Amino acid sequence: MSLFIRSSIAFFILIFSGVVIAQQAIAVIDIERAAIQSNYAKSSIKKLQESDTFKKNLDLYKRLGGEFKALQNDGKTNGLTWSDEQKAAHTSKLEKKLAEINKVGGQLDSEKAAVERRIQKELTPKIEKIVPEIIKDKKLGLLLNSRAVYFRTPEYDITQELTDRLNKLNTK
Repeated sequence: MSLFIRSSIAFFILIFSGVVIAQQAIAVIDIERAAIQSNYAKSSIKKLQESDTFKKNLDLYKRLGGEFKALQNDGKTNGLTWSDEQKAAHTSKLEKKLAEINKVGGQLDSEKAAVERRIQKELTPKIEKIVPEIIKDKKLGLLLNSRAVYFRTPEYDITQELTDRLNKLNTK
């Protein structure tokens, strides 16, 4: 077969495959965002934020942050007049306060992350049921994770539809 014929066949295959791809619907979805934006997730996070333990830790975090800021301001204001020992003691106080802040902040983050993991775990079976329905309803030929897509226009994102369907499913 001549080079011209092989090139022509390859060209038509390339064009034909482009037409087939163009006829398939494409969408992107962020399953984690859909779950976290659901009414169930918002309610769960609100319960966490209203819990006594979380509130106490948050208040402690804010108080420690204020104390840290006051220590910083004291160092800026009076630091030039301090001896080396006073500067070292002040630096030590700042480091200890920062360690306390990080510890309490870590506890807050850990509590929130645990609730988010529980939400994902509880909603995963529902999501696994809904996503194939959306694919079928929209006649999708390709569904991509939106976090893996470099660029898209909003009409390709079906995350909100998943959230809406999760909300409907949870209200029934």
